[in-house]
Amino acid sequence: MWRNELRVLYSKCSIFKYLESNIRVTIMMNREHIKNILLVAIATTIMGQVFINPFNSTFRITLGIPVLVLLLLKFEQVPIITTNIVTAFSVVTLRFFIDYSSHAGDAISLLNKHMPSAIFYIVFGILLQKLI
Repeated sequence: MWRNELRVLYSKCSIFKYLESNIRVTIMMNREHIKNILLVAIATTIMGQVFINPFNSTFRITLGIPVLVLLLLKFEQVPIITTNIVTAFSVVTLRFFIDYSSHAGDAISLLNKHMPSAIFYIVFGILLQKLI
């Protein structure tokens, strides 16, 4: 009896269909998608190291964002938000290890220094997803 009620609820609720389609998309993501996500993340991370500090502070203007946008437009099939989360993690990790190896501060202060860029990449991905 309760199975029939669940089927009726499932057929009427669009949230279940949305979740099912997202799970299906995630499962169907093959090696080519993962390779493209990693390629975008690595290229963006490397180009993110080409920067200027216009205000003599920790604020950076990098080439990472233009490269990210161009590669996301080139690889249309990759999920934008997932790619930006992976990119944010890789950018923060590389910047953290570069600063940590040069003894620029302790681990907590370095993470506090570079976390705003991770938040920027994730928010940028969400906004770009809404635009595209």
